[in-house]
Amino acid sequence: MFLSRKPLGLILVLSLVLFGLCPVQASRAQQREIIISEDTSAKNLNLGRAIYTIDRVSQGRIYTKVSSIGCPAMYETKKGKKIYGFITCGHEKELGDWVYLDAACTKYIGKVTKLKINSQVDAAFVRVTNDSYKPSSKVLYQDASGQKGGVKIASQAKADAGTKVWKSGASTYLTKGKILDTNATTATNSGLYTGLYMTNLKAKAGDSGGLLYMKKKKGGYAALGICKSSNSQYSFYIPLKKITKALDIKVL
Repeated sequence: MFLSRKPLGLILVLSLVLFGLCPVQASRAQQREIIISEDTSAKNLNLGRAIYTIDRVSQGRIYTKVSSIGCPAMYETKKGKKIYGFITCGHEKELGDWVYLDAACTKYIGKVTKLKINSQVDAAFVRVTNDSYKPSSKVLYQDASGQKGGVKIASQAKADAGTKVWKSGASTYLTKGKILDTNATTATNSGLYTGLYMTNLKAKAGDSGGLLYMKKKKGGYAALGICKSSNSQYSFYIPLKKITKALDIKVL
């Protein structure tokens, strides 16, 4: 239900938080707290790729929550150690959650070490601790069919209404459209969120955390934010500047 149909000024719309709940059969080994992937080859964690966290284990089945990789980032500890990983959505996650690349939760990649959810931010930082996988600056998809081989993101930026943009996510892959508002408000089942990008991009459950980006006038592509939620007409994105400030991290 929309309270306003026009994307002008501060807009309040009702949208759905984009996460998915998937039941999968669990073996006894899969129910351990830490599961290390047996795949030792180097793999890139491309932007928009699906990631999973465990919601619960019930009657021998693992129920997982799916979201998407946003963009590579890092932070330094008080002792000066650099911690590398990526940004994704914060909803349906907790500090310390282990993160996997498959719904069966056998391909462990890291854990949530930073998390912030308030009226303007819904984001988490996943520290990559499995050396078999590496954060990437390349978009996973090149079209809405799921064809692999997207563009490389070289910087971050802010965008104005009318800017042509793309979203890379695990459910709807690569979708394109434009920004309708840069200061939108949306209501989800977890409360009101303000100061968001509102777009006409298609997005649905599982796309949360996926990257929103634009093409720069002088060439190259720049990251703008990550997917928060959507409804039947619009999708909403949290600006990167708010995320990096809230989590005290740096986008790579």
